[in-house]
Amino acid sequence: MKKIFTSLIIIIVGLFGFYIAYFYAWLITASPNINEAIKTRYETIASMLAPLSLFIIIIGFFIFIRSALKIIKNKNPNKNQ
Repeated sequence: MKKIFTSLIIIIVGLFGFYIAYFYAWLITASPNINEAIKTRYETIASMLAPLSLFIIIIGFFIFIRSALKIIKNKNPNKNQ
């Protein structure tokens, strides 16, 4: 049960990182008079943070599914064995 809550926290952190990457991408397009150095920095942050956040979300889902399957298996043991 503890792993399920941990995996949900991991998923929330990944979603938050994805939101930050989206914010930086929006900031680039919403500011027409932005300095080129700052624009490059924001593009770098957004392009590195989005795949990392997606990877974190996928890991969180795998941990969640694995933990849920273990709990289901332990609640319904096979009576033939």
